[in-house]
Amino acid sequence: MSTNSSFIKIGVVGKPSAGKSTFLNSVTEANAKTGNYPFTTIEPNHGVALYKSKLPCPCSEFNMCQYCSPAYGKCLNGVRYIPVDIMDVAGLVPGASLGKGLGNKFLDDLRHAQVLIHVLDVSGTTNQKGENCEGYDPIGDIEWLTKEIHDWIFNNLWSRWDSIVRKHKTCKNTIDETFSTQLSGYGCNRKFIRNFCDTLAKEMPSLLEQSTDSNSSSNNLNHEEIIFSKHLKPLEKWSEEDLHTCVDLFLKVRFPTLYVLNKIDHKASSKYINKFFERYDPDRIVLTSALSECFLKKMKKNGYILYNEGDSSFKTLEDCETDEERKLLKPLKDDKNITLLNNVRDMVLGRYYSTGVYEAIAKAVELQDPVIIYPVKYSVPQLSEQLQNRQDTNVKVFEQVALMRYGSSIKGFVQKFYRSTFSNQQENNKHQQEKTNVPSYYVEGLDGRKIAEHTLLKRDENNIVRIVFTGH
Repeated sequence: MSTNSSFIKIGVVGKPSAGKSTFLNSVTEANAKTGNYPFTTIEPNHGVALYKSKLPCPCSEFNMCQYCSPAYGKCLNGVRYIPVDIMDVAGLVPGASLGKGLGNKFLDDLRHAQVLIHVLDVSGTTNQKGENCEGYDPIGDIEWLTKEIHDWIFNNLWSRWDSIVRKHKTCKNTIDETFSTQLSGYGCNRKFIRNFCDTLAKEMPSLLEQSTDSNSSSNNLNHEEIIFSKHLKPLEKWSEEDLHTCVDLFLKVRFPTLYVLNKIDHKASSKYINKFFERYDPDRIVLTSALSECFLKKMKKNGYILYNEGDSSFKTLEDCETDEERKLLKPLKDDKNITLLNNVRDMVLGRYYSTGVYEAIAKAVELQDPVIIYPVKYSVPQLSEQLQNRQDTNVKVFEQVALMRYGSSIKGFVQKFYRSTFSNQQENNKHQQEKTNVPSYYVEGLDGRKIAEHTLLKRDENNIVRIVFTGH
């Protein structure tokens, strides 16, 4: 598999100078360009962040921790950190859907993400365009950015609506068939669109076909027996408002978004933070100081502090209690760095218990309701039993791990797994990679029994599978 062993990609969005590139640098080793001026990022910056699994690594269950050897990411005492691809794109400004700023480029890059992190400057020191200012209230930034993405999709559809409806009627397509064609450019497959159309019918009664038959009304639909999308009113009866309603729901299910209130280390941030918690779902909000995390990483790398990502504290040489710890650190002599460390300790870690950036990654991944898959080469129970009686330094277990959305099947994983593996051999031929046919295969579970390819991956446990390709 490639270094991105997750099939979930996070897109980091927000206005210019909100701290997106700093956030990316804080959770990865990407070294994205940063600056206090608009459009610092022109091409998307990519990096790999680590998602801390809520489930223990299988190596601890099978008493194989000493043999656990992740190809990417890491395993620390049975805690698995799984790589996740993260992308920061050019800053968005009002009017981007009409082509202002770098809007078209931004919106085109956006479709490659499965979940969004919206980084907001909660210090009030940058306006809508990302220009330096004082006293700007950022509470409206979520609304206008969401509106720009909404208008981008809506305008693409409404500008061609008559043609879309005409073809829909001529070909006698179902609504999900038509939307599969029209929305596929936003990174959606047929299964996703089919589920979306059913959700649209269930949650938006205004889009249901009115009927004189009371048994067909939205209040009497049998949720267990019907395909909801069949009860949507014909597209030729849709108004402009109906399409807006459709796009609103599409954004919610296609681009679930976490709101990251950044720059909490700034003294003015506290007066804006409560406004966000009052207006938006608190479970979708994370407080961060990406700059503080970058500074702590730098000080750790240079040997001045002991610090683990996501921790609520750090140690300098003066804080160490044992000689073993003291041997690891150098004395701090720079007054500026001492002051900055004290500020981070008091203003960020003391108030908020962490810099928040790793919590943001975890919450963003969990918006996808992820399932965890460990593809293995051998029978794990048998290998575990054999290793109880002997030592073998050449054995490596649970080298690979992947994340996928809940609802993914064995077949869907094998296809992505094979093509990801194949891409390592064909890095320079993306078209060939996409066209690669998966050879014949079968999949075994932990108990050695074959698993049907339509079987859904489980959400609350590690999916340990052995894939055997037979078609080579």
